Amino acid sequence: AIHVKHSIDSELCFQLQTHKQTDPLPIIHYKKSTQRKSKPPLTNARSPSPSPSPPRKRVQPPSNDTRCSSRIAKRNIDKQCLGDKSALKKAKSAYEKERNRREMVVKLRRETTIAEELHVKEKTAALKKKMQQRRQRRKR
Repeated sequence: AIHVKHSIDSELCFQLQTHKQTDPLPIIHYKKSTQRKSKPPLTNARSPSPSPSPPRKRVQPPSNDTRCSSRIAKRNIDKQCLGDKSALKKAKSAYEKERNRREMVVKLRRETTIAEELHVKEKTAALKKKMQQRRQRRKR
């Protein structure tokens, strides 16, 4: 038997009991409590509509320029179709610079982690040495 709380409708509870055999995860609908109604809703302050629609992606009109290659589009350089070669070159160089910068960041991160590991190893070795010296002193 399910314990019926005051916030859950008893009929819904009965439905849950009958659902148990077929549906492994029944959806529980809670009654709105009277305390919540007194509080002003937070969503109204920001947006007048109760459920704002998700932002739509802008569909780009098909370009007449056939020089625009799909390879450039793959690299996300092609924001607006790059027809002239100078703009294309600039975009490519910017892409290369960004890639090199990312590689450098990864390399530096790897080097710092290695250095940190070495430092930790040295510290533990020093601690072990100290402990050995203490043991030797106690033996004497």
